[in-house]
Amino acid sequence: DFSQLEKNVRSLSLKAEGKSILAMVKADAYGHGSIPITHFLFNELKINDFGVATLGEGIDLRKNLSLLGAQIFVFSDLEFESCFKQFIEWNLIPVISDLDSLKIYFSHNIQRYLPLVLKFNTGMNRLGFNPSMVDEVIRLCKNYNQREIFHVMSHLSDSYMQDSSQVKKQQEVFGEIISSLKTACTIRHTSIGNSAYIEQEMFQDESYVRPGLALYGGDPV
Repeated sequence: DFSQLEKNVRSLSLKAEGKSILAMVKADAYGHGSIPITHFLFNELKINDFGVATLGEGIDLRKNLSLLGAQIFVFSDLEFESCFKQFIEWNLIPVISDLDSLKIYFSHNIQRYLPLVLKFNTGMNRLGFNPSMVDEVIRLCKNYNQREIFHVMSHLSDSYMQDSSQVKKQQEVFGEIISSLKTACTIRHTSIGNSAYIEQEMFQDESYVRPGLALYGGDPV
């Protein structure tokens, strides 16, 4: 129901207070059909940023849709060592969350083709650099003369709960990570907010929000 999808996006945009939307269309757009959903979001609602879980999902979008100007972020299952050339070929942005992948990104000079996007684990404990690794990340950026990080991300563990102390703790940790990275690099964009974060308007000064479930009508709170 594209009219309902549009209502959902308008509602989320209003709540997001002008922050850009990175629409999560992983898992076949949560079962709704990633091709028609992404086509509608891009062409009709002018959303330019999309998130998928796997390289295969990203390639599928590029193969089947004309998304000139759209940015597609691959959040996990990078298989980076064997597949980094496909990221370049299909213009898919890897969300790098471990040191091995970051070293591959630099050693193969991928920064010439794709922007650097990093994800830190502030408490979700699923994917991401441990906060203790921030100095090593900075060291690698300096060694390879990387002066800009395009996007720094994290993910919240229990933003669905009212007045979550864990969210506040994660926000603090994320802020400390951003401050540390800024000593060495310019940071263009940041995001930590998922659907429940948007619904509860927990915002700080991130530039993007990343709705998933809420796009499709689910109540994340």
